[in-house]
Order: sequence, then C-alpha cells, then structure tokens
Amino acid sequence: MPSEIGYLHNLQFAYLYDNQLSGSIPTEIGGFGANTVSLHFYNNRFNGMLPSELGLVTGMTELQLANNTFEGRVPSEFGLLTNAYILYLSHNRDLNGTLPTELEQLTNIAGFDISDTSITGDVPSLLQDVQSSLSFERYYFNCSKHYPCPEDKPNPGTNAQYAKVPDEGDNGF
Repeated sequence: MPSEIGYLHNLQFAYLYDNQLSGSIPTEIGGFGANTVSLHFYNNRFNGMLPSELGLVTGMTELQLANNTFEGRVPSEFGLLTNAYILYLSHNRDLNGTLPTELEQLTNIAGFDISDTSITGDVPSLLQDVQSSLSFERYYFNCSKHYPCPEDKPNPGTNAQYAKVPDEGDNGF
C-alpha cells in the first residue's frame, strides 16, 4: 500500500478487502481525516505491526483487519477509536500480548473478534460488560482457546445474530 494513501483526508470508506494486497500498512494512514468511518482491509496479505496511527482516525466506526499476517501487540492508540462499534482482528496468528486497557474507552463496541490470534490475558472490563450494555441482536464477542469468554457472562441467547464460537477443537465449548 503506498504511503500516499494518507493524503486522502476526505476519504469516508475504504473497502480494500479480498484483494491479495501485501506489505505493511503505512503510518501515513493516520492522515485520514475525521470523516473516515470504515476501513475494511480484511482477507489480504498485509503484514508487520498494526500501525498505532490508525488510532488517530477518530471518526472510524468500523476497523476490519482480519485474515492478514499482522504481528505484535494491539496498539494502545486503538483506544482512541471511541466511535468504533466494529473491531475485527481475528486470524492474525502472530498478534500477541495482552489487550491494552485503553480499549475500555470503546464504549460503542458491538463487534469484537480476536479469534485465531496469540493474544492472551484478561479481557478489559468494558469488553466483558459489552453483552450487558448492548441488545443481543448487535452483540458479537468471539472467544478462543487463548482468550476464553468470561465465565460469569450469560449465553447471548437465541436472538443473537452475531455470537460466534470458533471451531478450534480445543476451545472448551
């Protein structure tokens, strides 16, 4: 992806999924304006670290980075995405470490997926409470063997449209 993409200050939507794009996402992506609301970069071959500059795109409501080969930790700057209701990081097996506590600032989160990553540790409390703060129709919290669902949270019930447990064989479900 060329660094010049950061010059698209008025970009609202970037649907670049399923294109076999490769390389890293340039740090200039933080130059997207506050009007950018949706970045769909899933199902590509992006690699490297998740750029912390994505957290500067404060108007973003959807960030979908699943099915790439990102590595390292989730940047704490992702906690600045306070308008976000979708954050999908799944199927990036080399994402690791713990989730930053700054993600507790994502009070609008309705879709969160870290399945098939190497992320471990405790779920930030806001994400544990997401089920009780949202209608089940909008609820999506994907658990994995590395990041089990909190035991004290009830099943989302039959009305949930997006509840998912990955088929990992050894996930305890």
